Amino acid sequence: MFSENDSSLLSGARRQRLSAGKLMISAVALLLFTCIPSYGQMGNSVIYSDSWVDSSSSPIYVVGVGITSDSYNTYGHQYWVNTTVTSPSGRYSGGQSWTSSSYARVDVYLDWGFEFGDFTVHTTHSMTCPYIYNVVNGFTGVDIWLTRSSYVGTGQDASGACLFELQCAPGTSATCGLAQTKGLPVGTTCAQTWGKHFWCLDVSYNGICVKYTTICVGPWNLPQACS
Repeated sequence: MFSENDSSLLSGARRQRLSAGKLMISAVALLLFTCIPSYGQMGNSVIYSDSWVDSSSSPIYVVGVGITSDSYNTYGHQYWVNTTVTSPSGRYSGGQSWTSSSYARVDVYLDWGFEFGDFTVHTTHSMTCPYIYNVVNGFTGVDIWLTRSSYVGTGQDASGACLFELQCAPGTSATCGLAQTKGLPVGTTCAQTWGKHFWCLDVSYNGICVKYTTICVGPWNLPQACS
């Protein structure tokens, strides 16, 4: 839906950023680290990985987070985590947390860069245990797909809201396209959108579309390629 809250179309310009806030796409992986001396189990921790698209500033970022948490560490375990975000073209950003006895976290930001496809988030969670004198590793991963849909302005409804319909360039199809959207693009009248085409960024996780029209680009005279 094109609106002040979730899209921005700028007549006469090829690009307008939307202040849509932080879009959270949680992907939680759980794993127990264990440290087992000769007389039994001595404790465990849980690891998590999250990811989301942050469109609250320019440029848009794909964010990856790795967390290791131990709420009952009585045996001197030490934890740290590495997180990387990789784009479809192979661009990546990575970081490592501080070592902690209870909670280790690192957030990594990668500029979207107008790339479409699969952005992957990988986290490596490490622990040292004083009873086994070794490093134990755990791993998690998250995939976010960034695709785009193309719309054409078709008029307005009885309430005065602008109408848009999905219309992709020949030979392309939309992963997350809405059948029809309504709303008034910021600073644009319905008359300015009639017969004009706009492509919009969509986000999906595990094959499920979770966000439509995060940002929109246009106007164009011809249908744009969908993905």
